[in-house]
Amino acid sequence: MKNKSAFFIMLLWVTIINAQTQKVEVVKDLILNENQEEANVDTSFTLACKAGAIAIQDKALDSYLPFRIYTITNDDWALPQDMYNAIIAKVPGTTVYPNTNTGTNAIPNIRMRGDTNTVVIVDGVRYDASILNSLNVADIESVKISNNPVAENYFRYR
Repeated sequence: MKNKSAFFIMLLWVTIINAQTQKVEVVKDLILNENQEEANVDTSFTLACKAGAIAIQDKALDSYLPFRIYTITNDDWALPQDMYNAIIAKVPGTTVYPNTNTGTNAIPNIRMRGDTNTVVIVDGVRYDASILNSLNVADIESVKISNNPVAENYFRYR
């Protein structure tokens, strides 16, 4: 028992002696590359430290994702059109198929290149295809669309 206690005390002492502090600075509107040089990236929050920089909520990160995100802004829309026509007009390979159910709650299917796993985010909130046509197009700032299941997790934690 003495040996185990001595071992743990020695381990704790070595851990405390070897612990080092590292200064971390919060830098706004600045991102540093690996060589500690300022990169030309528009970012809203960056944690810069000795080892490099970590960008959070970086607008330029969308171009490095393993899936494609299509963003439609309200500036591009003609106001009389509905949401489905705006999506079809601005996102390549997108079609809206009416549901084959004959009930009154028939939900249309939005497909991108034949894939039915389309994720539609309107102003940061994911919507089902059934409610998209009831949204007022004039009140929407932007719509993000992707057909990759990973995109749903990306949008959820963004």
